[in-house]
Amino acid sequence: LYSPLHQFTAILQMLFIFVTTIYISRISSILTAPRYEKPINTGNDFIKSYLSWGDTDDTWVLDLEESTIPHHKELIKRYKILSKPEFQDRFYSTEFGFPIERLHSGIFAARFFENEYVTEKSIKHYMDMKENLYYDFITIALPKGSPLLKRINTLIQQITESGIYLYWQSDVTRKYLNINIHEVIQQVP
Repeated sequence: LYSPLHQFTAILQMLFIFVTTIYISRISSILTAPRYEKPINTGNDFIKSYLSWGDTDDTWVLDLEESTIPHHKELIKRYKILSKPEFQDRFYSTEFGFPIERLHSGIFAARFFENEYVTEKSIKHYMDMKENLYYDFITIALPKGSPLLKRINTLIQQITESGIYLYWQSDVTRKYLNINIHEVIQQVP
């Protein structure tokens, strides 16, 4: 009644069910799709990620050098100044972050947008953080008792209230930067 062929077929069927069950469970996701990490949305997420970040000069961290905030000290430690070829090589790496400036108008600005290796296709691999890594104000230094102080304060107030600086940011972006790359960045989740 039970021939060796029946036993062999039964063993193959059990083996097939066993392998199929293993594949359908966790191993299928490991073998067929890359693993994804939690997105980096805040400065604390960035610090916990142990990623480095950088650019071709130190302008992004100059304001942080005098800071006593531990978060800022860690950002300075991780900042790397790269040559242009190193920058280009790291642009396609998943282990490195690049600074971009979020302007008041919501537009992103970065010097590397105009490089030939920054394309709409390559920028889609990046995500912008939902929270700013740090925030800085533009300052104007005047001597004490300067007669210009009142006029400058009035001018700054008028510019801010009118919103003309938002128009200027948008206008300069449209004229001088690659608007397609900005649109791609705006659409990145």
